[in-house]
Amino acid sequence: MSHEGKVMTGNNSDFEEYLKQFRPLPPESLRVPHLLASRVRFRWTWAFAVISALIAVMIVAHFRSRRVEHPIASQEGPHYSQPLTIGRANAKLFAAPSIREGLDEIAFPPHPQLSKGEQSTLEILGREKTKL
Repeated sequence: MSHEGKVMTGNNSDFEEYLKQFRPLPPESLRVPHLLASRVRFRWTWAFAVISALIAVMIVAHFRSRRVEHPIASQEGPHYSQPLTIGRANAKLFAAPSIREGLDEIAFPPHPQLSKGEQSTLEILGREKTKL
């Protein structure tokens, strides 16, 4: 066995002397340049995510505040009847003098009172004569 031109014999003392020649070197300072870059990238990613979320919240708030109400829907008055539910249907059936009258009232609710100058679209269409 040879190392750097020196022949080693099978003697343990020679081997020990050989090992004593080695001196530990001081470690180099640990520098991890990619760690700093990844931290900066991480911070920019979070900043971008926060800014994007704020912009999305502002856009949603802006469009919610700009709700346009239809002029007919904003008029006061009983133009539309309440939707029919099972509870209201049962109440009408029990309050009616007969089942037939109760069913007629459910199927054909009374028309709302219209103010002067207004016409019911259903009445106009009912008067229209069509050839089928």
